[in-house]
This record gives sequence, C-alpha cells and structure tokens, in this order.
Amino acid sequence: MKAIVHVKVHGRITNKDLRELTGVIIRTASRDLEDLVSKGVLSKVGITGRSAYYVLARKQDVKRTNRTFDSLR
Repeated sequence: MKAIVHVKVHGRITNKDLRELTGVIIRTASRDLEDLVSKGVLSKVGITGRSAYYVLARKQDVKRTNRTFDSLR
C-alpha cells in the first residue's frame, strides 16, 4: 500500500524509494515491486539498475469504452 500511495503522490517509485519507505532489504523491495507488476498494478519503466522505476499500470479497455471518435467510424 505504501508503494501505491507513493506512486499516486510522486508519479513513480524506485527500488530505493520503497526501501526507504518500508525499511526492507533490496531483494525484498525488488520482489515486492515485481509482484505488483505481475498483478497489473504497476508497470516497470527501464530494464534494470538505477534508471528503472515503476508507475501505475494503465488498465486495459476491455469493454472498448475509451474509443476515440475516429475509431467509431
């Protein structure tokens, strides 16, 4: 929950941010972030290392309610 709140406030979260928020070790933070990615809550930006961060995942438009006007034609 702390990770999600942090992303909503700051727009993104890094492994280091999560460790500072929760006091967990690097491997636990990595595992927790990857778990949120696998559940579709967060999306990972970047590959690995210091440049990688996580943002809220965009929900898929399953019911196709977010179509633009042009796509309706």
